[in-house]
Amino acid sequence: MFPLALLNASSPPVDPALTLVLLHFDTDYTDSSQTAAVWSNADGGASISATSKFGAGSLATLGTGGIYTQNATVRTPLGSDNWTIEGWFNKTAIGNDINGLFMLMAGNGQPITLYIENGILCAAVRFDVSTRTTISHQTTIVAGEFTHYALVRNGATITLYLNGVAGTTTINSGALSLYPTPFYAFISLARKVEYSTVTYLDGLHDEFRYRREAVYTTNFTPPTAPFTF
Repeated sequence: MFPLALLNASSPPVDPALTLVLLHFDTDYTDSSQTAAVWSNADGGASISATSKFGAGSLATLGTGGIYTQNATVRTPLGSDNWTIEGWFNKTAIGNDINGLFMLMAGNGQPITLYIENGILCAAVRFDVSTRTTISHQTTIVAGEFTHYALVRNGATITLYLNGVAGTTTINSGALSLYPTPFYAFISLARKVEYSTVTYLDGLHDEFRYRREAVYTTNFTPPTAPFTF
């Protein structure tokens, strides 16, 4: 007779240490990951709103401000590792504008940038001085509702997801490492390209997670509860 444990195999263990950032925004910018990074208000425009996807609050920027950290663990170069950047946003209105969602920034480049342009979710990654690739999702964002987004590197492929649906265009990164080493990580704030105007999310940001793992490898149902790791 087989042991009961073999007949009812458990799921693989989850390693909380792979989560570099975990923010719920219930009352402040406390990082609930093991990193426990300190996040600061950028340009004084960020606050906590009582409107949220989950929990008691969300990060409100409304077109000005954002938050940032210089925590050494968050800024650790990702190289060619797998990773996932995800969260929920609620954009106030859809117009002819650019809204920053997330950015890793260095003095001479941006390894990862996530932003909204004219109602379309976009992402850009830089691999070296001359190689920067941008992708966009095919689905137009709906204003006034919380929308889940995720940017995932799984091996050689970088995919942009909106509400669990993969974008039709992906980035084939091969074994290339991200470039350069970031100095800062920003949320609700980004530049579309290096040295361009800083843009902020005109809306709310909730349940942000940055994990050194490919959490999603195919279409999925967005989370139905706050992140726990």
